[in-house]
Amino acid sequence: MRVFGLDFTSNPTQDNPHRLAEAEWDGERLRVERLRRLPTWEAFDAFLNSPGPWIAALDFPFGLPRPLIERLGWPLDWEACTAHAAAMGKGAFESALRADMAARPYGEKETKRAADRAAGAFSAMKLGRPPVAKMWFQGAHRLAETSVCVLPCRPTDATAICLEGFPGLLARSLIGRRPYKGESDVARSGREAILDSLEAGAVALTPEQRAECAIQPGGDVLDSVLCAWQAAQASLKGGFGLPAEADALEGWIVGS
Repeated sequence: MRVFGLDFTSNPTQDNPHRLAEAEWDGERLRVERLRRLPTWEAFDAFLNSPGPWIAALDFPFGLPRPLIERLGWPLDWEACTAHAAAMGKGAFESALRADMAARPYGEKETKRAADRAAGAFSAMKLGRPPVAKMWFQGAHRLAETSVCVLPCRPTDATAICLEGFPGLLARSLIGRRPYKGESDVARSGREAILDSLEAGAVALTPEQRAECAIQPGGDVLDSVLCAWQAAQASLKGGFGLPAEADALEGWIVGS
């Protein structure tokens, strides 16, 4: 099976591209074939529209918190919601979120989705560092405009399948709360420890690929590999590991 892991940025450039890990998965071992740079939206769109079969985990939120959508009066349907926000434009979208947060009490500014709480992740409303909401704005409508199967937001029979990845969750399961992003020796040691765990398990990297993952201080290259491993593992689980209950699944898509 072809497997991808993508570390996403809301503003891709030559210096700060999307990072894509491309791998082969035989159900037991994940062999990383290429670590690619996608420096433009055109390159990102071309990846999404590449022919299946494949499965990918993408490191950005596919949905917004349901209470936020209800407060704003936006469509609850996933495709309609992404199209509505895209039509507003980036500035109006960010202003709507800031106005909502300004009206909410301290400590409750950023509503979390069920997925955010389960993964220990930032709220999909967060506009600061990391700018998770900006990632949703840039990424979700592009997903919706393709024919890929987007789980659980738009399940289809397409053989190209996208899941939401949480590389930080996997990293914590391997090295605990040790930092792995940054220029410090401690962060570099954290990246090396993650790579040791992956290679001792079932991820095959070339020496050059391992060096690239270890050296890149932002952890973006490593996050793409972590996402690829999450996609591979999800492929082994019934329903790709997503909640089976309708209420829980709805919460996973847009929060609860």
